[in-house]
Amino acid sequence: MTTLMLRYHVADDDVQTVVRAVEAAFAGLRDERPEGLRFTYFRVAETAEFVGLVELADGRDNPLPALEATRALKAVVDRVAAGGPPTPQPLHVLGAYGR
Repeated sequence: MTTLMLRYHVADDDVQTVVRAVEAAFAGLRDERPEGLRFTYFRVAETAEFVGLVELADGRDNPLPALEATRALKAVVDRVAAGGPPTPQPLHVLGAYGR
């Protein structure tokens, strides 16, 4: 399994813009239902920091760049993220419970 994390901050004025873009992206994902993907998005409580986690089944390519709804989310994030577009970082799972 491949796990990627995307972490970034935005200006306070852009928080709701990102929240709406995330909601739209997940609506699109519910419609498309790509296989081999787990995607979770978080807002650090009461802050302007966001974290996205992408988990891809072994041998699966990331379907997110090919989906219109998630491309739209990326465009918003690239535009409003402090310091420029964030880069997904690979994570190595050291332990997990309840998966």
